[in-house]
Amino acid sequence: MDGKKVKRGDRDIEKDMEKKQKQKPMGRGMRKNRIFWGALLALGLEAARKGALAAVLSLIVLRKGLTFSQLSAAFAVFSAASFLLEVPSGVLADCAGRKRVFITAQAVGLGALLLMLEGRSFWAVCTAFFLYGASGAFSSGSMDALYMDSCIADGTITVERGAMHLELAEISGCAGGALLGGVLNYAGGRHSAETASQLVLTGAVILTAAALFCALFFTAEAGANKASYKGHAEDEGVREKAKRKGENHLAAREETGENRRAFWELLSNGLPILLGSSLFAGFSLALMETYWQPMLAGLLPGAQDSWIPGVLGFFYYAASAAGSLAAGKYLKEETAVPAFALSGLMTGGVLLLLCRSETVLFFSMFYLLLYFLLGIFSMAQSSAVHRAVSPALRATALSGGGLAIQIGGFLASCFAGFTADKIGISGLWLIAGFIFLTGTGSAAALLWHMQKPHREGQRSKKTQTQKPADREDMV
Repeated sequence: MDGKKVKRGDRDIEKDMEKKQKQKPMGRGMRKNRIFWGALLALGLEAARKGALAAVLSLIVLRKGLTFSQLSAAFAVFSAASFLLEVPSGVLADCAGRKRVFITAQAVGLGALLLMLEGRSFWAVCTAFFLYGASGAFSSGSMDALYMDSCIADGTITVERGAMHLELAEISGCAGGALLGGVLNYAGGRHSAETASQLVLTGAVILTAAALFCALFFTAEAGANKASYKGHAEDEGVREKAKRKGENHLAAREETGENRRAFWELLSNGLPILLGSSLFAGFSLALMETYWQPMLAGLLPGAQDSWIPGVLGFFYYAASAAGSLAAGKYLKEETAVPAFALSGLMTGGVLLLLCRSETVLFFSMFYLLLYFLLGIFSMAQSSAVHRAVSPALRATALSGGGLAIQIGGFLASCFAGFTADKIGISGLWLIAGFIFLTGTGSAAALLWHMQKPHREGQRSKKTQTQKPADREDMV
């Protein structure tokens, strides 16, 4: 009897332990969900801040009494801060922690917006733009990396699905922010232009503070996540991953020679040409994005239509996303370079037509078409880059492409700083259109010529695989 009671007690203890083990993952799951959605919410709020300012930022600066040349100089300061701090900020995020760097970036951005809200002089605006560019450089990729690290550590969300979540958070945040910026600009514009600027900047301050709050209280570093998920750290799957990691470490020496060969393959596959096209695209797009707001404002009949820039900003994000989705659905290996060439030439042509628009309707139509084509162009270029590089050097190549775009934007801002007051917005866009046409057209022609041996090799392989089948049919 006593033995049976002991056994029955052991079973009860085992049942209690099973209940506790079942309850723990639920608590951990709630915390993990909070961390995941907190990171996405912080990214979405930051993107909303960017979208709200993107719709009317140039108008805000011009309302402070700055000229077109001074506006370009301020954007040159912004671009310089962005590309000079891009790489150091990534290194700091890896060393000091992604969450800390993102929070610091939001705090710096908050200071930039407050200075922009109160500053009146050209130098105050330049200082605010420098801080704003530094904030963008430090926040670029930090929270994205933290979210992806959390997904990988957890194992329940794949890398592809996590990347889709990040893309949706960015697009939806920017689109919603652009719409909000237009509404605030319209509401304040009913009183005065100064009130409109203050409302938009105040909204941006609130969004930045909200992003900082979410990052501070609803996110955690991947290392902290792993420490809280001890149950995952002790299973056999993690031990197998650690074992594979050790094997990969031993195989790293053998990959050194492959990396060197991959570097020379980058040159032969046309990567420098693709990076050069990014430089031309960054130059042209910087001139367009800096001056589309004052160009549109000159076409508006009155202050009662000041809501249009925000609505147009909302739809150009949607048009760009539609172009990217269309290109991603129909692009193939053999169509990447032709799509790159065709969309680039059409984008340059639409930019030339855009500078001749004389009504709000035609301007809006050409502007949305431009961003739809840019979505296709970006996807085609990205596909060509991914096929030109090996996995070992893919991150380096993508960083080089982003840096080329930022350098192009910096050069465009410097150029416009000296010429904007002399040739006007139409003259700047005319030059931007010709540069986009010649740059992308030349790059596509060179790529087509360099990939000719590869195409011939693919054709010969097809003929060789078809010959045995033909012989069997003859027999």
